[in-house]
This record gives sequence, C-alpha cells and structure tokens, in this order.
Amino acid sequence: GPELPPLARHYEDFATWQRTRLTTPAGRVLLERWQKRLTPPPEPLALPLDRPRPPVRGFRGGFVETSFSAQTSRSIWSLAAKQGVTPFALLLALLQVLLWRHTGQTDLALGSLVAGRDRADLADLVGFFVNTLVLRQRIDPSASLGAHLTATMTTLLEAIADQDCPFEALVETVGAPRDTSRHPLFDVLAVWQDGNVPILELPGLRVAPTDAPFPFAKFDLGFYFVHQADAIGVQVEFDRDLFDRTSVEAMLERFQRLLDQALADPDQPLSALEVMDPAERELVVDGFNATTRDLFIQRTIPEPLLAQCAADPEAAAVLWGEETLGYQAFVARAAGVASLLQANGVQPGQVVALCARRSPEMLIAIHGILLAGGAYAPRSEEHTSELQSQF
Repeated sequence: GPELPPLARHYEDFATWQRTRLTTPAGRVLLERWQKRLTPPPEPLALPLDRPRPPVRGFRGGFVETSFSAQTSRSIWSLAAKQGVTPFALLLALLQVLLWRHTGQTDLALGSLVAGRDRADLADLVGFFVNTLVLRQRIDPSASLGAHLTATMTTLLEAIADQDCPFEALVETVGAPRDTSRHPLFDVLAVWQDGNVPILELPGLRVAPTDAPFPFAKFDLGFYFVHQADAIGVQVEFDRDLFDRTSVEAMLERFQRLLDQALADPDQPLSALEVMDPAERELVVDGFNATTRDLFIQRTIPEPLLAQCAADPEAAAVLWGEETLGYQAFVARAAGVASLLQANGVQPGQVVALCARRSPEMLIAIHGILLAGGAYAPRSEEHTSELQSQF
C-alpha cells in the first residue's frame, strides 16, 4: 500500500508540551486566570432530584433525545446571527436560564468540551486531545435576553481562549472539594456537536454509521446539541440514580418553552420567561397546595391519644434512647397523673404549672394535665425569679 507521510509531531510531543506549559510564565498566567474565575469554587447545583443522591456515584445512565423543528432550527441560526453569537451560545444561555429556574441559583457553573486541535501541527495527529472547560456565569434576572446572550458568548470565548489548561490541573489549582457523589466543579455538561460528519471512504469497504448503546452517565445531566442536516437535535444524558426519564422529558419540554419565547421576543427580561405551561403551573401552585381537609374539631386534645391507644395499644408512643413506651403504658401513667391532680383539687379549665426537663416524664405529665381537664403552663429553671413568682 501507499506509504504515509512522516509526522512532524507525535502524541508524546503533545503530552510533554502540555505538562511543561503550566510551568512557564505564560502557563502560570493561564492558571491565574482560571483561578480568578473559579475562586471561590462554585456551589453544586441544587437540582430537583427524584431520589436522594447516593454517597458514591454509580454512573448508571439513560438518554432522552429530541429534535427541534426545521423552522425552529432556522430561527435559532437567524436569532444567533442577529445577536452576534453562535447557535451554541444561544442554546447554552437558555440552558442557564432553565437551570436557574429549577435551582434558584444565579451563580452557575456548567461544563463543556473542546476538541483540543486548535494548533495546525495537531490536525493530522492520531490521539485524544479533548479537554473539559468550566463555564461559570452569574445570571441577572432583570437583564434582557439579548444582554444575557452577549454575556454567555463572552464567557464561552474566554474559556475557549484558555482551553490549554488541563482539567485535572484546574481542579487541583482551585482546590475544588472532592466528593465521590458528584463531579468536581460542575454537575451539568453542555456540548455542541456537528452531526454532518462525512462518511469515511475506504477502498473495498462499505462504511455506515450505527447507533451504539451507552448506558452510562458521567454527570448529573449532559446536554448534547447536535447540528444535523436540516435541524438541531438535543440528546440529554442523565444519571438514572438521580432522575426518572419522565422528569428529564419534562425538563426538555420546559427548555422548548423557553426557546419558543426567546425566538418570539428576544428583548424581554429573563424574569419574564415562563418555564411552565398553564396546566403545570396550576398543578404546582394550586394542586400541590390544595391541602384543605375537613377535621373534626369538636373533641378534646386527649381524645385522639385515647383512640390511638384503643386501636393499637402496643404500638410505640415514645422513643427515648434505648427506652420504648407503648401507648397503653403511656396512657396508664398519664391517667395516674390525672387522678393525682384531680385528688388535689385541679378542676377543668385550671392552669397547672409544669417544670420538667425534656424526657418521657415531661410528656406523661403534659398529657396527665390534659386528661384531668386542665391546661399546662411550661416553667423553666432558667426563668427569672420575678417570672417564677408570677407562676
């Protein structure tokens, strides 16, 4: 077969350059810029999860994907050009708004990836040069969408300009907390991918793309925006230990809603963008708060206690250290206190002062007073002498 031309550089040359670069004056200045951006380290995103975060990540992933319509995709390119930003910057800006509305946090850090082949001598070199960037930005809810797009584009360009800092060196430099339950410095990844890659032509072979399952999740969420022939698609990678598929699908619907509003009126403030449709808003605001219940209030406080005692007398009523007191034993001791009070002249409606430390005996005394028909007034040893005399 034909001989390949000799390479001017090898991968080990790149590895050596990358290791030594950070020790040069220019490399130290590069680290200082990143340190300034990420000090103090950004707070983890308080995303609404379907399950508690496990102490150690399991990396079990799932995917949800969709495509914007051809008309919406053309509008994305058109609005991006009009605002002087890239389509990825526009989608990234709206993703920031979505995460702000889900978390209430205005200081957001997202991850992104760069190919790492910005140097001409790496164009034909086989190897993995991808690096991870951290895109930290503060959201101003009163800012217009246009101003937010400009700020997002600036954040993106500054990060790309400083892409030569390896992510592991960045984590070490800023002293990011290490946590086995989450990724350092960011929880959500956002990436722009070109889906119009030409099919490789090899003599004597027929090459075709195929879908390969990837049941893993490296982050809480990963948004992969894909530039296709006639539309823009989005694939969302999600951690199945944290999210249900339906939750991620709902998040994508909210993103589509934000996108539609942005395309219709790019001059509106971020705070005016709605993430919920009327039905979801009614469910969250009215449905989840519809807690009104008809309660029978024509009964004394001890009656529910006595009813519970009759229904399940051996059930635990009080847990105190190693001590467990069942309802029957609890009520019996409270009834003894009530009998003693009544024998000493306590009448219904009278107030009985109670001075006791936090303990099962304190609860027994309270319910004994109530069973006697009285009301109790808590008294503390820390009360002033004047206040104690009032008792």
